[in-house]
Amino acid sequence: MKASPARIELEVARVAVEHGARVRFTFPVTGGSMVPTLVSGMRVTVETVPPESLAPGDIVCWFNPSCGPDRKVVHRLVRTARGDGGCLILITRGDARRAEDPPVPADCIIGRIVKVHPPRLAYKARRFVGSLAKAALALARHAFRRR
Repeated sequence: MKASPARIELEVARVAVEHGARVRFTFPVTGGSMVPTLVSGMRVTVETVPPESLAPGDIVCWFNPSCGPDRKVVHRLVRTARGDGGCLILITRGDARRAEDPPVPADCIIGRIVKVHPPRLAYKARRFVGSLAKAALALARHAFRRR
């Protein structure tokens, strides 16, 4: 069975945290749950840290096995709690959402977001061209309606 890049990142993150090492990963943001803080097209750098060192307000990255085998989630930490048996769980929420996420077990945590990279020029250009196309289409519709 071939391991996916996301699965490898998670395993590297777990080993790094176990040995007290810091590892950084950079990946693109998708979705809109963290708007306006993070928007699709930005890239974030996550650094592995022990889950116990995270504080409310930190933007954390965690692996969500219930959404698919390679799904990483980036949301803000609201609070920490202790689950059954005293294990650490984290409560997170996207900035653009009202409801909190289901509790996240500490062993699913990859790390803390340490850097946000602005969208690349190609992304900005695509959005600009898309906006121009929408404006041209709206003008054309308006012009043909008048006839």
